[in-house]
Amino acid sequence: MRAFVSVAAANAREAARHTSGKFGEQVHAAPSIELHRYAADLRVDADFVANCLADGPGHQTADPLILEAIASRLNASRNFSDANIREVTDEVWRESYGYTPEESADYQLALDTLNSLGETSAAKSVQSYVAGLESHAGLGDFPDVEALRQVATQLEELETCGASPEDIHDLRQQLSPLLSRSGASSTRPGLSKPERVDPDGRTLPVPVDDPRVQGGQVFDKIVDRDGTEFFRRREHVWPDEPYAMRLQANRPLSAQESEHLAQLMGYAYAAEVRGERMGTPQMDTPYSFIVPADTTKSRSDDVGAALSRFETGLPQLFKAGSPQRTTNRSGPVGSRLVEPFGDLTFELFYDSVSDESW
Repeated sequence: MRAFVSVAAANAREAARHTSGKFGEQVHAAPSIELHRYAADLRVDADFVANCLADGPGHQTADPLILEAIASRLNASRNFSDANIREVTDEVWRESYGYTPEESADYQLALDTLNSLGETSAAKSVQSYVAGLESHAGLGDFPDVEALRQVATQLEELETCGASPEDIHDLRQQLSPLLSRSGASSTRPGLSKPERVDPDGRTLPVPVDDPRVQGGQVFDKIVDRDGTEFFRRREHVWPDEPYAMRLQANRPLSAQESEHLAQLMGYAYAAEVRGERMGTPQMDTPYSFIVPADTTKSRSDDVGAALSRFETGLPQLFKAGSPQRTTNRSGPVGSRLVEPFGDLTFELFYDSVSDESW
């Protein structure tokens, strides 16, 4: 842009220059007239746009159609200021990709930081969100780009300082509600507001207050009211040092039944994972409850293997209860610490997983 202005100014000075090669007394009037005439005839092309974007976050674009579209709008506006170039570039990018060049850089920062910390689930949520923007180009910019940048920056600082798992978990909780929001729309003229697309529970988590979740429908991803995202345990998706579990039954549960099931889960957890005691269950739907379980405090050498044994033993434990006592030290012989619940079909969810289902 500076090169373009310097050419225009040089032409203007040349028009005002006397044959002696020196500026004359009319130097103030002549340049303004000549510059006005020159600017009125100006047109920029894709190469000019590419040069303008070379030093900014939009430099990665090599799509000639994008560059031509930006050049065309600049020529129509007759405004070649740096501010307008940025505005037009953002407008075209948003219509084409669903986000601006700067936002693209912010998303990449979040992805790189989360991946470097091993936060693969959160990173894939970012990827899913960006993919959703790309598939619905024109929705508009993400309303919490600045918040997303701040969380990613905090994660990067914590990694440098040797963050504890609890610190990273707290920041991941801040990130989850940002990624669960959808349906943002652009207010720029010429862009129609698309219909809101409900989260499908695969690429975007479904809020727990969604009528489908409250009615017992099972999704792969659920986001709780406090922003915690839960992932359904399934093939190629394993727990990865979770802080909480969620059990969803195939039928409504009473509060007493939820407590009974949580006691049985706590028994299996203590036997296999050998960590701190599970917390108090909290029902989030008539079919499900969440129970705190900080697996980072486990005394097991292999938490993944311990959780696998925990999962494998749950159905039989629900059906038969804890083992019968063989001595009377803790109660009558033949009694149990936790009574049987009975047969139950259920799904388990964790707030932190390793996902290799892609």
